[in-house]
Amino acid sequence: MKKQIVVLAALAALGVAGYLANQLWAQQPGAGAPVASGATKVGLINMAYVLKGYNKFKVYTQEIENIRLHYEKEGAEAQANMKKCQDLINDPKTDQAAKDKYQEYMKGYKRILEDIADKYNKERTKKSEEQMVQMYHEVELAVDTVAKTNGIQVIFHYSEPLTDVEKSKAENIQRKLLGPGQSGGICPVYMAAGVDVSAEVVNSLNARFPVPTGTGTPATAPAAGAGGPPKQ
Repeated sequence: MKKQIVVLAALAALGVAGYLANQLWAQQPGAGAPVASGATKVGLINMAYVLKGYNKFKVYTQEIENIRLHYEKEGAEAQANMKKCQDLINDPKTDQAAKDKYQEYMKGYKRILEDIADKYNKERTKKSEEQMVQMYHEVELAVDTVAKTNGIQVIFHYSEPLTDVEKSKAENIQRKLLGPGQSGGICPVYMAAGVDVSAEVVNSLNARFPVPTGTGTPATAPAAGAGGPPKQ
């Protein structure tokens, strides 16, 4: 299976999710000294960790993959016919009149592929936006449960690699230095043990939303495009 895309659920821009595509780290968050007894309790969750550990995220990923595979299959015939046309055009035995005809056919197949790509992008974007909103509400509900269960007054989310190698990469340091200043967000530099409640949120999510059988939803079939021979 191809790399899963980790969508940072609190953000509306689809492009932001791309950064998290490679942030599927497997270690447990949290380290340091215990929180002082009687202090106001503040919690943090690593959103990349939470989504990676959420069983239902696999369902969301498969839904997107099903859309891609459907439209890839839809365009396969046009791709094959374009190749046949090109081979015939390159064939020395093909006269100029036939070459002109195959050039026109290729324009038709190109339009078909462009239409399919447009429909794919629209359907994928719509599904991604729906998933992002739904995932955020599911995480929000789990965070609410963890906060009330543990007497936590406020829980913030952040995104951070969990290995020293990933933490020290220049792009991650740049993200931490520039990102919060531009977005008004937070980026923890230190946290005491027990402040990061990511694992508790994952447990709450998976208890509330177990993975259903038969993952994914069928993609909407695109309408047939215009074109012509060859179907040889």
